[in-house]
Amino acid sequence: MGKIYISDTGNKRILLYSTNGAFIAQFGTAGTGVGELDEPVGIAVWHDQLLAVADTWNQRVQIFDVGGEAPSFAVVGSFDIAGWYSQSLEQSLKKYDFTAIMAMPYMEQAPDAKQFYQNLVKRVNQQPQGMKKAVFELQAVNWRTSEKIPTTEMTDTIKSLYQQGVLHVGYYPDDPIQGHPDPEEMRKVFDSKSYRLIP
Repeated sequence: MGKIYISDTGNKRILLYSTNGAFIAQFGTAGTGVGELDEPVGIAVWHDQLLAVADTWNQRVQIFDVGGEAPSFAVVGSFDIAGWYSQSLEQSLKKYDFTAIMAMPYMEQAPDAKQFYQNLVKRVNQQPQGMKKAVFELQAVNWRTSEKIPTTEMTDTIKSLYQQGVLHVGYYPDDPIQGHPDPEEMRKVFDSKSYRLIP
């Protein structure tokens, strides 16, 4: 009997089902170590023995042992894919005029949002022309809980990013029907950007 493999991208894991839809197993957890995944997208199976996973944000392909009745899911190979420019901050900043960075701590399940932003700013500042070419894209919704991010939290974050020297900030999604985030408050905070930050 065959098996069905599903890359559960947002939850950073691989799911395994029988062909009649019965759940068999799952493997992979969030992280950068061996066997850990960060946005697994494409998968390929060789003779029901090996499973290759495009481990996107980790810029690599990992190969798992999925053979037998009780597969080990052990990593038996891995190779880097440095050419994925859209997934590499350094390469993207080199190759493109602008790079939108998903500055989304809720999506990344960061334990400390302020530290998450500070680390991102520090990493961008380490790149030549990084701050001039990076757009920090914030999330207006926590997709893991379907809750809207409060407008005040978004405006406070934008103020903080401006204070740290960030030049370009955007957000997604914009809901003009329900007025979220509050367009007047967002206009005020965008207007507050210092002229010294205009490139």
